[in-house]
Amino acid sequence: MLDKIKNSLTPSINQSSDLIIGQYFFLTLTLLFDKTPSSSLQVTFTTTTKNIILLPGDLGFSPVPGQSGKYTCTLMLQVANATDKPIKDNDGINFTVALNPTLDGISPLEFTCKAKKINSDSLGLNFDSAFLNTPNIKKPSKDIKAKVFTTLMDSNGQALSNVPIFIDSVLLVNLKSCIIRDEPNGNVIPVEKYGTYEGLFINSQEDGSVVFYIYPQQSYSMVLELRTSIFNVFDLVSAASPLFIVDTEVPNPMDSLREPEILGGYPGPLRSPSGDSDFYVSVDNYAGSARGDYILFFVKKSQDTDMSYTGHFVTVENPNTELGQNIYSYHIPYDIFDIDISYDFSYIVVYGKGTDSKASRSQPVTYIGGATYYPQPGVNRNYDICKVYTSRMVELLPGSVIGYASIKKYLDNPNNNTGLFIKIDGAQNQQGKVPLGYNVTLYMYVNMSDTGIKKHWSQLMPTTVNSNNIATWSYNIPLEILRGLNGTIYFDYELSIGGTVFYGKVWEGLIDTIPE
Repeated sequence: MLDKIKNSLTPSINQSSDLIIGQYFFLTLTLLFDKTPSSSLQVTFTTTTKNIILLPGDLGFSPVPGQSGKYTCTLMLQVANATDKPIKDNDGINFTVALNPTLDGISPLEFTCKAKKINSDSLGLNFDSAFLNTPNIKKPSKDIKAKVFTTLMDSNGQALSNVPIFIDSVLLVNLKSCIIRDEPNGNVIPVEKYGTYEGLFINSQEDGSVVFYIYPQQSYSMVLELRTSIFNVFDLVSAASPLFIVDTEVPNPMDSLREPEILGGYPGPLRSPSGDSDFYVSVDNYAGSARGDYILFFVKKSQDTDMSYTGHFVTVENPNTELGQNIYSYHIPYDIFDIDISYDFSYIVVYGKGTDSKASRSQPVTYIGGATYYPQPGVNRNYDICKVYTSRMVELLPGSVIGYASIKKYLDNPNNNTGLFIKIDGAQNQQGKVPLGYNVTLYMYVNMSDTGIKKHWSQLMPTTVNSNNIATWSYNIPLEILRGLNGTIYFDYELSIGGTVFYGKVWEGLIDTIPE
């Protein structure tokens, strides 16, 4: 007899899950039993709604290696009608899982689920940071992690609870080189294999959220290209971006790649000659270059010790035509540089077919201005205009002039912060409102007589709503960024849903914040 085991039968999905019409999914039953069960022990499956089908497979239990008294059985089910009748949204899915022969202390599991349709846009995963700097040491810090998230929603914008989904990576070995946890330093989510599927089998939470954390465990560089699937409904939906895990340590010059060349950037300072917002870069060909390699661009202020990822990368399509001296294939915005500041500009190649990278030597750059910036032209803007408030929380309507008085500190300020406050409304399934839980990036563009500036800030739309079911995304642009500007100012924002970028309407006004 096995001691200290509480007899139980536990399913891998919630017994009141939302299940997607047409979906195939795995249901794993975990049995804990204080005696050795009969070898003939099997699962019995019955349903009262005919909206769920048990697919052929082994219904017996197998012992879990190294864990006495623990057994598992995995069933594959499909959300489909046994009589081929169409299933409608919110139809019931009721079934029972039991054991034959019965075991003491083990009751049948009753499932009362609902059939749902899913908005495929909500399957695309997002990152709080798409870049992790992993030091070239044996055990990277536990603080190096990326939060991965999305919120599963139906076609009406309502959250889908406890939906089983599958997540994998284009290169599975890279996913296996990380530890996945359900919360910071929480429980490990294992990479599992069922049939030919190997990856993460997880369920959305009650509020529809899918959240986990990726901790790199290796010192070398790699790229995680995550994909989400609901089998037989939507397969391999790509994340909003790759996750770059990069060793940024610069090797000695003999082991480095050639520095980038900037068109018009040498000799002398860099200036946008005709107001263009981007400059062109040449990257020399390198040993082992191949289609699918990633080139990430970095800057470092002369007084700093560490370089910073600019957020800009390119994917090599054809090395023979894109790479080489004096071949200016790639363009990057001037706004990666502050004006009149000395920088070192470089790149790191992360090989797309494996786990390795190589850094370039740096090119000194001092940008002296000239670029102008405007909101993206020719795009549909389906979301409401943002709201702009002074430091005293007085709303400024489009067309207003933002003066120094709008951003300075007052004794009776309701906020300790100065500058401007930008607010964006969010809601579930309300036209013009940003969906809850999505990552929103706010852009500010200022064009003056001789140059322009562009800034952006990202954070999540809250999921907590007020009595009108509205959430508020809020960001404070500090006085230091806004002081001394004179020209035209624009604000807009964007968000990515299922790999598609959506835009908010443009707020346009004037700014003159030269101190009084």
